[in-house]
Amino acid sequence: MKNIQAHSNNRYRWQIALRVIAAIIGGYALANIAAIFLSYLLPMPKSDAVMTGILVSFAIYTGAIMWVFAVRSAHKAWLGLAVPSLVLGALALALKFTGVAP
Repeated sequence: MKNIQAHSNNRYRWQIALRVIAAIIGGYALANIAAIFLSYLLPMPKSDAVMTGILVSFAIYTGAIMWVFAVRSAHKAWLGLAVPSLVLGALALALKFTGVAP
C-alpha cells in the first residue's frame, strides 16, 4: 500500500515540477515572442512600439504563469504555451522577411 502511495506522490511532484518549468521557460518564451511580434505590429515610432511590446509582455508572462497552473494537465500547459509561441514567432518572421521594420 505504501508503495502505491509513494508512486502517486512522486507522480504528483513531477506534475508540479513540469508545470513550474513550463511556467518559467514557456511563459518567458511566449512573452518575449509576443513582445517581438507586437513591436512589428504596433503603428507607432520604433522605440515606442518596442517599449509597449515589452510592457505588454509582463502581463502576458503573468497570464501564462496563472494559466499553466489552471489547466488540467502539464501536457496541456506545455501545448498551450508552445502553439501560440510558434504561431506568433512564425508571424513575426513573416513580417521581418516582408520588410516590415519594428
